[in-house]
Amino acid sequence: MSFRDALAALRPVAIRKYTLDGVFVNSGEPVILDCRHAGFSNPGLTGAQLKSFNARRKQRGSTDVSIETMEVNRKLDAKVFAEHVVVGWGNVCEEGPGKPTPLSPAKVEEFLLALGEMRIDLFRGFTDWASNADNFTDVPAGDPVDLGK
Repeated sequence: MSFRDALAALRPVAIRKYTLDGVFVNSGEPVILDCRHAGFSNPGLTGAQLKSFNARRKQRGSTDVSIETMEVNRKLDAKVFAEHVVVGWGNVCEEGPGKPTPLSPAKVEEFLLALGEMRIDLFRGFTDWASNADNFTDVPAGDPVDLGK
């Protein structure tokens, strides 16, 4: 058995649900985002991230981080996540209760941009969660104490 075979169970699975606790869009329930892993297991995302990273580097022009740079990064992240990570959602009723908003990359991007403007902590919490492969595997990472750490 090769290492690759032994580690196959660690490969991220297709879709996981992320609940945005405390975020309600004309529904009595919190928004739920159905997501793919935001990492190398998602080939469409990888290509989009490379383009995004190059765009960020060109726009920045220097290594200094500014409010404007952070804003550009957030907008690029919202676009990439809308196009390649979020594949479904629930409890999003933009037009009013009982009127679910149809999923589209443009609508998801609009939602993520608004979330980032209003609560950057929740936006970053979501993007960090989606980027963590442990959230997309069926194998528990293990307790650090049990692992001798």
